[in-house]
Amino acid sequence: MSTLKKKKLRDGDTIDYKAVRQRFQLLNISRLQRLRDALRSRQQPFIDILPLLFHINHPLLPGYISKETPAGVYDFQPTKAIVGSTKKLFKGFEHKRRALLRPYIQSIFVMGSSGTIAYSDKSDFDFWLCYTPDLSETQIAELQQKAEAIEKWAETLGLEVHFFLMDAEKFRSGEKSELSKESSGSAQHNLLLDEFYRTGLHIAGRIPIWWLVPPEHEHDYDNYTQMLLRQRFVKEHDVIDFGGLSRIPAEEFIGAALWQLFKGIDSPYKSVLKILVMEAYANEHPNIDLLSLRYKRAVFENVTSLDDLDPYVMMYEKVAEYLEMEGDRRELARRCFYFKVDLPLTHHRHAKTWRHELLREITQDWGWGEGHVVLLDSRPEWKIDQVLKERKMLVDELTLSYRMLSALIREHADDAHINPSDLNILGRKIYAALERKAGKVELVNPGISEDLSEPHLTFQQNCDDKGLHTWSLYLTLPGTARLADTPVKRASSLLELLAWCHFNHIVTRRTMFTVQTESSHLTEKELRATIEAFSRNFPKGKLPKSDLDDLAKPAQVRAAALFVNIGFDPLATTHLMGSHLTTGRTDALSFGATWENLALHFDQITVNSWQEVHTYRASGNTAVLRSLCKYFENSPISANEPPASISVYSLSSARGNSIARRIEHLYHDVSECYFSPGSVTNSRYILRIKDRFYILSAKNDRLTFESAGLVDDLLRALSATQSEFSPIIVDRYTLKESPLPLLFKANKRNAVQFFYQVHDGTAEIYVLDERGSLFHQELPFHDSATLLTQYQWFFDTVLPRLSFMISEQTGEAGFQGDVSLYQIVKNTNTGEFRLEPRKVPHSAGVHRYFNVQVIGDLMDDRPVFTIYCDDREFSSLEHGDALFQEVARDIFDRRSSGEGYPIYITDIDISKAMISDSGVDSLQTIHYLNHKKRIEERLNQALNAL
Repeated sequence: MSTLKKKKLRDGDTIDYKAVRQRFQLLNISRLQRLRDALRSRQQPFIDILPLLFHINHPLLPGYISKETPAGVYDFQPTKAIVGSTKKLFKGFEHKRRALLRPYIQSIFVMGSSGTIAYSDKSDFDFWLCYTPDLSETQIAELQQKAEAIEKWAETLGLEVHFFLMDAEKFRSGEKSELSKESSGSAQHNLLLDEFYRTGLHIAGRIPIWWLVPPEHEHDYDNYTQMLLRQRFVKEHDVIDFGGLSRIPAEEFIGAALWQLFKGIDSPYKSVLKILVMEAYANEHPNIDLLSLRYKRAVFENVTSLDDLDPYVMMYEKVAEYLEMEGDRRELARRCFYFKVDLPLTHHRHAKTWRHELLREITQDWGWGEGHVVLLDSRPEWKIDQVLKERKMLVDELTLSYRMLSALIREHADDAHINPSDLNILGRKIYAALERKAGKVELVNPGISEDLSEPHLTFQQNCDDKGLHTWSLYLTLPGTARLADTPVKRASSLLELLAWCHFNHIVTRRTMFTVQTESSHLTEKELRATIEAFSRNFPKGKLPKSDLDDLAKPAQVRAAALFVNIGFDPLATTHLMGSHLTTGRTDALSFGATWENLALHFDQITVNSWQEVHTYRASGNTAVLRSLCKYFENSPISANEPPASISVYSLSSARGNSIARRIEHLYHDVSECYFSPGSVTNSRYILRIKDRFYILSAKNDRLTFESAGLVDDLLRALSATQSEFSPIIVDRYTLKESPLPLLFKANKRNAVQFFYQVHDGTAEIYVLDERGSLFHQELPFHDSATLLTQYQWFFDTVLPRLSFMISEQTGEAGFQGDVSLYQIVKNTNTGEFRLEPRKVPHSAGVHRYFNVQVIGDLMDDRPVFTIYCDDREFSSLEHGDALFQEVARDIFDRRSSGEGYPIYITDIDISKAMISDSGVDSLQTIHYLNHKKRIEERLNQALNAL
């Protein structure tokens, strides 16, 4: 050990460095003793033998990795007491004194609440393990392994210990290191050092040279330390240098405040004091009276009282000075300090420890009476009324801090290089936790009370003059005086009240319920079953973990449940009883002979990755679709990341299970349609509710729906042109008596598929074009050969023209796919449909049919047609409105049989202006088919009129 002597400095100051060092060491020893006394007897040896564990590598001791692991603590010699404690703990251990060629551990420190009034058995330990700068990466990795092994041993003693490996030279030069779990990712270098210097305890090894730099010379720290070493006031190998604290950039305390505010949302009591310290620092910037410098100044002034120099007492005093003119905020700071100390005075009235005595003295100085202390000490048992008051005070403080912080950032915009994404993430955290909006469940207990449970709850339905139903929650049974009081909570839906009770832990299995309602069928049994469903889906009301990465992205549903028909029995209407028995139609969305919708009221609850709880209520025939779209609202289809699966319940009727199963299938199938591997974003999903059809599709990357009416309306809606291939998915319960699901399942990209089904004297035609648009037409049926030949002829002439037009205008290849022909055949026994491929018969030569070609254009915004019948020309310019009659008469006169079978158009060439208003690149086969259908209808009407 070096001997520090009284020296005279060049500027005339006289400092007794030996005395200064002894003061720091005496304070250090005293705080270490306080720490040791606070530990349980089986934990105390951990502090005693810790230096020895890093001093040697012994296979019987915790942390042994190999004989080559970097070890050896500078200037450490284990005492007989340390060796004796180690032998007692680890039988067979023998310590052989041998000279270390070179110690690799420069120093060991612990920082934080250790040895302070704020230390409790819940506190953890953050150790700085300082190694020599010449260790290799391999050696550092092995030292890290050793530290982690010692951490695990500490766990067996009931201690939470963290070792942070430190290269003092790199730290001093500003190299960032993950030194503390309190770090926000980019460690606040100077503020971390400020905390270290005022709370750190020296365990073994070199002492900080910072101790010996007078506070008035902090601004000239580097020169001063060089002088100390150069003039041999201290030997270089006796000290470790982490750097000085001459200046703290604005961005550091702003960044630290950001991080504390972020954490304060979930643990306000732990963060408010630290936030207020940052506010005080910001208020003093750039001439900040740092707590570490206050501490050092007191030591240099020979203040020796451990209580006065307690880091947490000093932190409160700093905040109290800052809030001298703001009594309410200062009172909140006092409460946060009291709760941080976690030493309920009324529970330990006769305790004589130094912590109890100091805390009593402090609270008496604050003027707190016994009644006030009793109230604070009962905080773990506070009920909802008191918690709501306390939360308001904490929320007000955090909100004020956020506003002040935002103002600081604007003030220091030029020199405070705050990452905008950090601000954005904090804003999201505050928004998620504190913002109120319809349907959002407010979480009111951020670590305030340990038990908000209530023995009795009454849910009362109310109806206003306009017929609007709301629900109120009372914390008592009906018939008592309190029920007339203001309810503890109101909501637009019962589910929102239940969610509020569940996630705030107000309801338990022992809670008794009463329901008061006139219009609802809700029973206590259904209410209890609903709450049990909550417990299964959201166990203990715990929210999923959320980290910075989650907040950096849009919120995603992590858990969800849906309750259908809460308090409503759809079968209560007598005309539905037994309806399905006569039809076999059991689909809950189109039930029985009258196609009734049994799922009319939807209450949905979701928990997202920002730890928000949302409820959503919808009623009516489209409630299922609105709830479905709400469920997928925060899941962009292009991201291909579906929300968490949803559990569906219907607990109010005899058909509840089948209703729930039907809706659960729907949610699952829609999710598969849009989010499964290989799914097509532009898909259309068809669903029937009652006798109406609806189409789900993606717009602006979000799921939406539109009504498609009855069957004919649906067919028209499905014929709409598409910007890209858009397959059609049919709900598993929809169109079960139609061949359409089979056709849509066979649909292929870049293919034209022709289907026909023969009925009595008619053929029902379906064509799915290259983009999935559906063409439908009913025609008189003569024979398959005629039908197939005419359509094949049409496709052979039109599709090459379509391809050429697209490639000519866009430079891209047009339609290059195949044309497939199928007949739809129905099994008369099972009712199932199948597709049988068809080809145009070789015997059906095109010479048997008239070549009917149509050319269309716009003239003065009016369509003008020229029709060629085997090269005979007919024009609307010549015949006007009688064009179609003239063509029909010519074809009829030229038929040798004189039969009036349908006229088919074999070729059509329509100008771009007539086909599409949105540009030639949107051309597709459906355009030509629709014009063919309309013109054929005109021609055949004229033919039938002859």
